[in-house]
Amino acid sequence: LQAGKPIAHRIATPQQGAAEGFYGIASAVSDGDVQDAAIVYLRLAQYLDPGNDGALAFLGGAMERAGRKDDAIDLYRGVPDSSPFYLTAQVAAADLLDEKGKTDEAIRILVRLEAAESTSGLAASALGDVYRAHERWSEAVDAYGRAIARTGPDFVGEDWPLFYARGIALERGGRWAEAEADFRAALKLTPDQPLVLNYLAYSWIERGENIEQALAMLQRAVEQRPDDGYIIDSLGWAYFRLGRYAEALELAIAFSPYDPTLNEHLGDAYWKVGREREARFQWGHALKLKPEAPRLPILEAKLAGGFAAGEALERQAAAGR
Repeated sequence: LQAGKPIAHRIATPQQGAAEGFYGIASAVSDGDVQDAAIVYLRLAQYLDPGNDGALAFLGGAMERAGRKDDAIDLYRGVPDSSPFYLTAQVAAADLLDEKGKTDEAIRILVRLEAAESTSGLAASALGDVYRAHERWSEAVDAYGRAIARTGPDFVGEDWPLFYARGIALERGGRWAEAEADFRAALKLTPDQPLVLNYLAYSWIERGENIEQALAMLQRAVEQRPDDGYIIDSLGWAYFRLGRYAEALELAIAFSPYDPTLNEHLGDAYWKVGREREARFQWGHALKLKPEAPRLPILEAKLAGGFAAGEALERQAAAGR
């Protein structure tokens, strides 16, 4: 445009036109669960127009949704570095490699991508996700920090996940003051975001801070996601901490999926209303659901000596941190 020249037509041959038609059909059918049909149409588009990088990346996504992860990785990695789809395709390939246990290879891809990026923070953010998934908290914090630095300083509402993710890594790494600041920053960008409300409010409850404010935040989060078990559990835990055991129990009974934390909290609520046998059953059930390692001795203490024994051990562990 600056040179005053006409824009080249994307479709220059009948084959490219047919490829675009198949691409459009694939887009329509892939909105449902008909991935096999989408794959067929995308293969036809790829055959007719081998230079259509969008079809190649889209085909990788269809393979991934169909559970054909090895094929998806090969397709993603086949997107040329001159393509506008290159970065997102390589990040998707790295995510799948990590899922398959090839974490070191995934990290190498993302580190290389981040070094080559000039503006976007996508690779750094994806690298942070991998580190966080493997509880490498400090490395995750640093990666998210680089993503935030590349994205800012003019943040928009859609940037809240960067601060939320770094806040989680900071909190899990024992750096609460910094984590709290990041959660607040995420809420400033997108007020009432339910995931952020839940994590910040639950953290406050666990720390015994701002309980009433946390309760109000969780009630707002539940209004937005009334079927989210984790948020429901957090609200029940807030009621529990405030001594409103009947309300906590009512919530837990209404929504108690197969999650160790939710079942442990349900046991706690049963204990507080005098239903000790049911409490021990729930704690035992929580143990069978493979809770995180720090919860194991606490659950065992509750089973052996009741809620107070587990709470004492939990306080002792918190003091040690």
